[in-house]
Amino acid sequence: MRRACMAAMSIWRHAPLSLSEEAPTPTPTQRPTRPRRVRAAALLLGALLATVSGYGYGLGLLRGAGGTTVCQVYGICEVRLSGDEPNDPFALEVFGTFVSDATNASFHVRGFYDGDGVFAVRFSPNAEGAWRYTLEGDMDAFKQSGTLVVVPAPAGQHGPVRADGRFLRHADGTLHLSFGTTCYAWAHQSDAMREATLTTLRSRAGRAVNKIRMTILPKWYPYTKHDPALFPFRCRKQQGCSRSTGGADGWDFRSFDPSFWRDFETLVARLRDEDIIADLILFHPYDGGQWGFDCMGGRDSDTYDTTNDAHYLRYAVARLGAFSNVWWSMANEFDLVDCKRAGIGQDDAKWGRGIVAEASPVWDQLFAVLEAEDPYPRERSIHNGRVLYDPSRRWVDHVSMQGNQPHTKAIIQASGNKPLIWDEVKYEGDIPQGWGALSGPGMADQFWRGLSLGVHVGHGETILQPGVVDDEQQLWWSKGGELRGTSLLRVAWLRAYLTTIPEPTSLEPREFAHGECSGTMLVRQGEFALFHLREAAKCTLSLPGLPTGTPFRATTLNWWEMTTTLLANVSRRSSVTIDLTQYGVRLPSNVELRRLDDSEAGPPRTFVPASRDEALRCYAARYPDLFEGYCHSKWERCQWTALGEHYDNAGPSEGRELGCDLAGPSASPAG
Repeated sequence: MRRACMAAMSIWRHAPLSLSEEAPTPTPTQRPTRPRRVRAAALLLGALLATVSGYGYGLGLLRGAGGTTVCQVYGICEVRLSGDEPNDPFALEVFGTFVSDATNASFHVRGFYDGDGVFAVRFSPNAEGAWRYTLEGDMDAFKQSGTLVVVPAPAGQHGPVRADGRFLRHADGTLHLSFGTTCYAWAHQSDAMREATLTTLRSRAGRAVNKIRMTILPKWYPYTKHDPALFPFRCRKQQGCSRSTGGADGWDFRSFDPSFWRDFETLVARLRDEDIIADLILFHPYDGGQWGFDCMGGRDSDTYDTTNDAHYLRYAVARLGAFSNVWWSMANEFDLVDCKRAGIGQDDAKWGRGIVAEASPVWDQLFAVLEAEDPYPRERSIHNGRVLYDPSRRWVDHVSMQGNQPHTKAIIQASGNKPLIWDEVKYEGDIPQGWGALSGPGMADQFWRGLSLGVHVGHGETILQPGVVDDEQQLWWSKGGELRGTSLLRVAWLRAYLTTIPEPTSLEPREFAHGECSGTMLVRQGEFALFHLREAAKCTLSLPGLPTGTPFRATTLNWWEMTTTLLANVSRRSSVTIDLTQYGVRLPSNVELRRLDDSEAGPPRTFVPASRDEALRCYAARYPDLFEGYCHSKWERCQWTALGEHYDNAGPSEGRELGCDLAGPSASPAG
């Protein structure tokens, strides 16, 4: 048996993998009468494009002593079985069992047909050391066995992300704060458009994003009405299937087009290289009757048959589940898929957003398939339209929902305190539909509001190009491409700010009301409070649990100008009064109170920069190394543009603040 190993050096983070339970073993569905000759090769995806097409992130072969196959923790090991193409290859089943010598962990993994006579079994190991594998299936030639040696993941890779109570964590325990964006159909666009999307995700604004919501099945919806170049399923018709010639009569839902899936997983791999979660939407209601992918079991909800949907789920999990950056979203707006609506109820008037559906038997069946097929398992959710799927179900790991709900706290409690993500809080844009007409400030503020409630928030953008017809519009929310909005750069600043908050998991969301001021807040008793205030008023704020006389610092966070302003160091009072109208802060406003050590306490700072130019002068005055490097120790020689770029690109990550730590911008750094 030939063994080769390819190195995937940028392995992503995802869920802590199960060591105690393995998914039920599916029952083989067919056994051919004549076994075929098959050869095996164990490999780690990514190095040899001639062997695994479409992967551009591998850096070469890894070999251990004596030619042992080597894989990396959280990487992808794949056993490929090559021969002549059998009849009905997608009906054949092949499975691999991988066992760790070090931990005795066992993973039972379904394989898949990859076209051209090749069957493959993919596996992502979660521990170092030797792993033994055995293959079996519907053909005698599938019976193979071998050994893999698993080495540590590259430095800085924390492993896949999974829910841990009401938080999200990487496999090594590192906290994960989700900052998502929605690009539903970006995988179905032209190569040039997809490259533009990836380039945008690497930009200064794009670096705010660590999760992208994307559909596997194509989308037929306003601004997105076109046939993609590739489809997930094979076509029964000689002339080919498209919107006009396809439909349920044209597509073979039991046969897949491997070229589509190879192309799709290339994008998942490239997202992994950017440390971005691929939140894969498995089903959606945006088919419009064009292809029939939304209702592969018929249009009648009373007699709906999930057989084809389950077949599709098994194939998707077998191909994509080993990628450590994959999350599963069972559906977007699940309750709007009419054919799968059994038990949910037809009277929309009696439902209000945030209310849990009475029953969802079709979705229950599909979740049961997903749970059984995913051995790791990867993070799972389902997104709502008018009503919620029961968030307490065991196969729902976090709650994905329309954002800015009035009963967020109740939903978190109903879920059993699972993480809550507002994946849609409307979108920054100017389209006629209200859900896509948020202002840039409105979009950015949703992240601060969600933060103050203990909720993760997602971004989207629907900004029209003048003079372009609807279906040619390149709206980020659906097609990706380039960002035209102003909110995501501010979200990047928020994400950097959060790195300055110690122990964020100890923060408790609370409602706040005092006099003319009200809002929400995050609190750690006696240590820290972040207020989200919605009115321009004189606010008296205190840090709950802080002993009287203990010094604390009050700072305003200008989330639009991306500056912090130190308002006061308070040492002899239990509260501070801040007149938001006096400082001209943007509303809603965010104010931080932070306990100080005695050595940090000092006289109140009253200087407030009136502009970014003045704030940059503060920045140079505050940090002598910047004053020397960008101003050559003289104000008249300051390179203000370069200094501003330094702050935008590196300041927050270096723990620097864009504000005065002195009396004002005229002070010298030595002062």
